[in-house]
Amino acid sequence: MRKLGIFVAILLLAAVVLTVNRPASAAAGWLTSYDDAVAQAEATGKPILADFTGSDWCGWCKKLDKEVFSTSAFKEWAGENVILLVLDFPRSKVLPAKLKKQNQKLRKKYGVTGYPTILFLDEKGGVIGKSGYRRGGAEAWIVNAQNIIDQRPVDETKPRLMSSLDAAGKAAKETKRPVLIVATDSADKAKTVKEGLFADADFIKLTHTRLVAVHMDISDTDDAEAKRFAKVVSKLHVDKESRVLLVSRNGKKLLMQATGDEETGKLLASLQESLPELTYDGKWTEDYEQAKALAAALELPMLLDFSGSDWCPPCIKMEKDVFSKKAFHKYAAKNLVLVLVDFPRRKPQSAQRKQRNQALAQKYGVRAYPTMIVVDAEGKELGKMIGYVAGGTTGFISKVKGFVAAAK
Repeated sequence: MRKLGIFVAILLLAAVVLTVNRPASAAAGWLTSYDDAVAQAEATGKPILADFTGSDWCGWCKKLDKEVFSTSAFKEWAGENVILLVLDFPRSKVLPAKLKKQNQKLRKKYGVTGYPTILFLDEKGGVIGKSGYRRGGAEAWIVNAQNIIDQRPVDETKPRLMSSLDAAGKAAKETKRPVLIVATDSADKAKTVKEGLFADADFIKLTHTRLVAVHMDISDTDDAEAKRFAKVVSKLHVDKESRVLLVSRNGKKLLMQATGDEETGKLLASLQESLPELTYDGKWTEDYEQAKALAAALELPMLLDFSGSDWCPPCIKMEKDVFSKKAFHKYAAKNLVLVLVDFPRRKPQSAQRKQRNQALAQKYGVRAYPTMIVVDAEGKELGKMIGYVAGGTTGFISKVKGFVAAAK
């Protein structure tokens, strides 16, 4: 019996030792390497969400993880909008020496003195904004995070490239744009593309306004992305030599193909000719990102209507007296991109759309409905109207024209 007791004690002691010295590991979707996060940020154009945390001892860190980071709402939002980087400072978990050194260096660089500290960084490591634990759960936290990200000026001197074919597919669905796949099978080809097509100003503009672009390295045929490209080639009956593919947003139709060896100007001309015609009929959209891209491509301002469409009396009256009139739609089709930023009480609305609208309301300081704001294609406010606007269609259009004229 005594031997059995000693044996059990040894097992318990071993369990304690293993627990205390267990290696730290990041949750799925989170990177631990700062360099990898920067590389992905450069490739995708997404900001980095860096979580400075004490994962095994910090109460507020655990609370933030439970209430926000572990939720499906956050994971869905993060997958579309940020590169996740965790910088851990545990007390019982063991970090690899290299990782521990990296984290300490970054803590010193950014002056982090408490946990949790959440920094939003650009692809060069510059700080866009800062957050931490906030009451209100995932929804409130995401709204604040989105608002921080929205303050970041978009670098339109660089192409916007997705990190993977899956990411490109999601972006195409969201923006309703076709996907351009540029595949390279050697370092030399990748360099040629980077210095040629990806450096062309007209191509860069297209990646921000007309299409979703993804660069795929297919040099290793056993790599998952290379296999994905092979499936696309087979599914769409692509020529074996083709490495540049323009595919419809649903992935079912090949709009253009090229080898990638063509002179940049000719390749770009072929691409532009193959893009679906860009048209706007003056109808309202609830997709802010799509509207922003459309406004940039057509060089038009946007009208953001912050409304409670199914419960707010002055909002409903604005719809009846102005927005539903043919004269207004005729004017908007040529002069505005219309965006409904709605806050309904009965109509269904996706969690992502709801969070996006709340972030927009916070960004523009909206406190009442209806609030109508005229902004340029970059989101800069040109003029604001709060409440019901008297004067009918003619009076409303006159005010909009005044805002636009004053900004020129």
